[in-house]
Amino acid sequence: MPATGCSASNRQQMKKIKILLLITISFLAPCTIYPQSGKAVIKFRTMQHDFGEIEENKGPVSTEFVFSNEGTLPLVLGSVIPTCGCTSPEWTKQPIMPGKLGSINVKFDPRNRPGPFSKSIKVNSNAENPVVILTIKGNVKSGGNSPAELRFSIGGLKLQNIHAAFGTVLKGNVQKKSIEVMNGLSDTPLTVSFKKVQPHIAIEMKPSTLNPGERGVIEIEFNSNKLDDWDYNVNRIEILINNQQHKDNLLTATAVVKEDFSKLTPEDLLKAPRISFDTEKINFGTMPQNKKTEFEYTLTNTGSSDLMIRKVRASCGCTAVEPETNIIAPGKSAKIKAVFNSSGKSGSQRYTITVISNDPKRYKKILWLEGNVIKD
Repeated sequence: MPATGCSASNRQQMKKIKILLLITISFLAPCTIYPQSGKAVIKFRTMQHDFGEIEENKGPVSTEFVFSNEGTLPLVLGSVIPTCGCTSPEWTKQPIMPGKLGSINVKFDPRNRPGPFSKSIKVNSNAENPVVILTIKGNVKSGGNSPAELRFSIGGLKLQNIHAAFGTVLKGNVQKKSIEVMNGLSDTPLTVSFKKVQPHIAIEMKPSTLNPGERGVIEIEFNSNKLDDWDYNVNRIEILINNQQHKDNLLTATAVVKEDFSKLTPEDLLKAPRISFDTEKINFGTMPQNKKTEFEYTLTNTGSSDLMIRKVRASCGCTAVEPETNIIAPGKSAKIKAVFNSSGKSGSQRYTITVISNDPKRYKKILWLEGNVIKD
């Protein structure tokens, strides 16, 4: 009897244990069979497209990036952001269920963008890999009406020219030039400014900031009224991009400033000053190195009104020139002294001295200084 009782008690305990196990399994089973969490996974068939060579004047080209959701939750694309305004994307807006496909169509406009290009598109989503970078590249063949003429570059800015040649500017006149530019080498906006601008130069970028692919102009004004100089004038202006200096960032503006003789009457011309030199060439023969020698040119005003010496300029820093006076009365003479320094020179030497005056017939006269320098 005691054995039978013990056996019945054991059986009853075993039954309770089985019931507890079944209850525990019933709670665990939903977690195993029906997961309460998951993830979306975006996977592209390709992440780069090469357009190869495309024609600029044949309009935009496009490609499609196809992707799938390899995860267990719906995939949603939050944004698709190109790094350049020349690139415009369109994409699947509705959620992509697990195992389904979506796409991003990317259009590239080659207008005004001759040459090689490489652009990025940033894809943001709720995927396990939330940021994916796609790339398009190729080479744009110029169409003829594009800024292929913009052959100069400074820090992402393409320029039609880096030299504004104003030619002859009559004293008292103002002349203007414009240079076409474009943000053609940067995927970010470029702000253009200028440094080391002389008072007689006014320069402005319109618009001051260029978005990628945007074109504009640099407008330059040369005001001879604000310039105390004559004949050839050179101005070197620094171009700053986003307030930063770049290699070879100089824009040169040149002009030849002349007196306006066009309004002189025949009577005025008869009364005009006349410049004459006793000699227009001095040969100093042979001289040793490391010596200084002085020479003099004598000029005479053979006209009927005051002769004004506007400017005297030597072609070499080794030659210093100085006029005795800047105003010579009719019938009077004056000296122009030249000092030649042979330091560092050797062999045949030949230099010019340019004299600018108000003589309407010979307003610009070239004097010569030549000779030979021998080593000690």
